Amino acid sequence: MPLKAQGQHKLDSLLTLLEHENYDTAKVKLYQGIAKIYLKINLDSSLHYSDKGLDLARKIGFEKGEGDIYMVMGHIKVVQNDLFNALKYYQNAANLFHLANDAEGISAAYLLLGNVYFTLSNYPDALDYYQKGVVIADSNNSIAILPDFYNNLAVLNELLKNYNEAIEYLNKSLQLREDLKDQKGSAGILINLSKIYLKLDESGIANDYLDRAYKLCLELRDNEGLYNIYNVYADIAKRENNYSKAIEYYKQGSKYLESIGSEFLGPISSMKSDLFTKMGYSYLENQDYKSAEEYLLKGYTLSGLTGQLELLMSASDYLSRLYEETGQPVKALRFAKEFKTYSDSLSKNENIKKITQLEMQFAFDEQLREREIEQARLDAKQKRKELIYIMISGSIFLALIILFLLFRLQKLKMKRISLEKTNLKNDLDYKNKELTTNVMYLLKKNEFIINISDKLKKSRYDFKPENRKIVDDIIRELESSSTKDTWKDFEMRFQEVHADFYQKLIKQFPDLSPNELKLCAFLRLNMSTKEISTITFQSPKSISMARFRLRKKMGVGNYDNLISYLNQI
Repeated sequence: MPLKAQGQHKLDSLLTLLEHENYDTAKVKLYQGIAKIYLKINLDSSLHYSDKGLDLARKIGFEKGEGDIYMVMGHIKVVQNDLFNALKYYQNAANLFHLANDAEGISAAYLLLGNVYFTLSNYPDALDYYQKGVVIADSNNSIAILPDFYNNLAVLNELLKNYNEAIEYLNKSLQLREDLKDQKGSAGILINLSKIYLKLDESGIANDYLDRAYKLCLELRDNEGLYNIYNVYADIAKRENNYSKAIEYYKQGSKYLESIGSEFLGPISSMKSDLFTKMGYSYLENQDYKSAEEYLLKGYTLSGLTGQLELLMSASDYLSRLYEETGQPVKALRFAKEFKTYSDSLSKNENIKKITQLEMQFAFDEQLREREIEQARLDAKQKRKELIYIMISGSIFLALIILFLLFRLQKLKMKRISLEKTNLKNDLDYKNKELTTNVMYLLKKNEFIINISDKLKKSRYDFKPENRKIVDDIIRELESSSTKDTWKDFEMRFQEVHADFYQKLIKQFPDLSPNELKLCAFLRLNMSTKEISTITFQSPKSISMARFRLRKKMGVGNYDNLISYLNQI
């Protein structure tokens, strides 16, 4: 079969890449890709590149690559209708994917193993692989392959007459196909739904699904889908006993079957044996014995090659009836015996089906129970989460309220402190002003007293001798009283403004005399030597000498500012 231009271009590209590739793992992947393309046009070439890829994968211990190659080899055997060897290769692939921890590969291998077992009428094994595969695919969120599992589980349930379960699986598959925008896959699901509703005598619903599928398949030019649709149309005609119409539908379907291209990798022979047997039966009912014999023998032969017991039994039964009606008793007896043999085998298979049905029901109930338990667990977990969220939200809300209140309190506290500082500063400024005013007042007062004393001293000799003693007493009393009162008043006001100045000064310089403490206080107020002299009634020279001694006692150098030093205490 020739390859389309796009496929040929891809094949050429892969072959070119293979020639220049140096990494072995990449080479294995290229061998696999080339083998998959040749699968559609040349099975010998496909097998050749598969063998080369398999040898290299084994040599380098590339388990996933080896598994991928075995998958391609399984496809080759399916196309060749060698289903037993296909099983072997798919099982090898599954084992290697397990070693490589490749969940996607495992689920894909299980799907194909289930398909082959289903074709061989081994429904228990088919069910087992489908169920294991769907769990792996679902747990790994393999959206691309899940629809195939659901579809095949539906077909298996349909066979076992579990129609409700089949519809449930098909609807799941259809939803996923539509989400993936897979029109071809959606058409296949619609066809399967129409078959089930037909068995449930819901012809209207069946035709609706079939019409939707027909439009999609025509648009997509899907020969396989159109073949299946005409098969269903033929089944509807047979239910109406219109066998001529059924034959026309089968003929139309056979054209699409012959036109199925390289995109289909399934066993065409199995499909043909089914078609021939159905056409032979329709011709038999229409009493066209020649055509009936031709198609029934074709179906019988192909069914034997593909190992389809149900078709062998049906073909044998129809051939026995055909030869009986055409007066050929020997042939009729032969096929009647064969029918009995196949019927006995199938009765065993029927028992297997019933057991499988029970197993499936048990598995379904078990899955339902597990889902309910899981749902209950998830609900409880969700409630715990919601409770935690509520508690966290409440805690955050409460914390925010507390933070807001703390912020407000802190703001009020800062405002109060700021106000207190402002008031304190204002009070301090006021007291400083008051102290300055008081000092100025004292200076003026002392200046006034000094002036009076000086005048009295100068004019004392103008007084009578008996009055001089009185004047001297007045002078002494003025100077003494003034000095004492002045200092007490000054000291009281100074300590109101600079309460801790004396404490720090005494702590740092404990050997300071009371007069030196007074001098420090005057200097702290940035008073000049003259101003200090006026207040203390000492000469400026005495004050300068006192400042010199104070510097020495405090260890303040000649070039340092004594007033600045005292301001830092």
